[in-house]
Amino acid sequence: MERATGKTQDCYVEFFSVHDAQAWVKVINSRGNVGNRIGDRVLDVSLSSQDELLNQLFPRAKNVAWKDGHPTFEQSNDPYNTGFKTFISAEELQVMVRHAEQPHRSTYTLKCQNRPYEAMISLLAKFPWQSTANYTLATRNKIFEAAHKMLFILNNIVRRSSSSSHGSTPSTSSMTSPVDTLYGPFSASTTPAGLPAAAMYNYPPTAGPAGMPMPVQPHKPLTPTLLQELLRASLNAQGFSESQRWALYTLISSPSIRAGFRISPICSAWPFQAVRRKERMEEDVVEFYAGVIKGHPYVAAQVQGGGGGGGGSGGRFGEVGAMIARDVEEKMSLREIGALEERVVEQILRDQCGES
Repeated sequence: MERATGKTQDCYVEFFSVHDAQAWVKVINSRGNVGNRIGDRVLDVSLSSQDELLNQLFPRAKNVAWKDGHPTFEQSNDPYNTGFKTFISAEELQVMVRHAEQPHRSTYTLKCQNRPYEAMISLLAKFPWQSTANYTLATRNKIFEAAHKMLFILNNIVRRSSSSSHGSTPSTSSMTSPVDTLYGPFSASTTPAGLPAAAMYNYPPTAGPAGMPMPVQPHKPLTPTLLQELLRASLNAQGFSESQRWALYTLISSPSIRAGFRISPICSAWPFQAVRRKERMEEDVVEFYAGVIKGHPYVAAQVQGGGGGGGGSGGRFGEVGAMIARDVEEKMSLREIGALEERVVEQILRDQCGES
């Protein structure tokens, strides 16, 4: 989606293998132009790549070349080239939120109001979260704020739609979307790196008889399924902190939409910006280490002294978050913050448990 106007020129559909993609391109192109239509629009189908998709998703990332889905950075001899700054700007995120808040701002988003939410799903799925040295805490927080606002807007729309409906609204826990079918319920271990693009749960219209155009699908309203997919993409965003994931999860009021998403209540008091809990880590183990951190003499002194932040003085981790926050700036990269937090945690564990 072109973020300024809301217009979509291209649609990318992901496959599990290059062979599958080549087979589909061959089948579709064998029909000829007469059969490859959606309404009066001719479909031009070609084989693409992850790198081309990422170029389209992050068009303003300067001096970045994508290779096998990972960013590589190039030097420029142009004296007027300011070099790489960020993958996505605050202005681009603000425009996406505006399209959701005021769909009438653009003819395209007014006709297809689910488009901004699908664009956010693609952004969260394809952002290079693993490149922690190349985006700052400020950028991460801006993406979170945009996702949180859009989730809030969509949740209110779906809730009003459900409450005003005279008929019964089907429970989303009994719905099976293509993403659920392909990847199963939310789990960091079963979700591949890079969730499917938004188009994955918007199946292309069924092809008509040979020589006939493909029928146009009716406009899809903002549905609970779309809300569930946006929540899924938000919780799977690897760059978000545990406390941010908790804030996104608790924003959704419907138990049926939250069904299938597993997130621990301890995340509400998570004091770290970059350090996350390991996958499949038992809850009692996390609770044990939280108690060890809180029991550290210096952390305990911070609690008794009424230090602010870090989950509150009564938090499960004490005020370790407030201690770390003194040295953290938004212009720091997530890798730098992660290294700082790891040093603090390691030192606390050595003091409490002894050298290992």
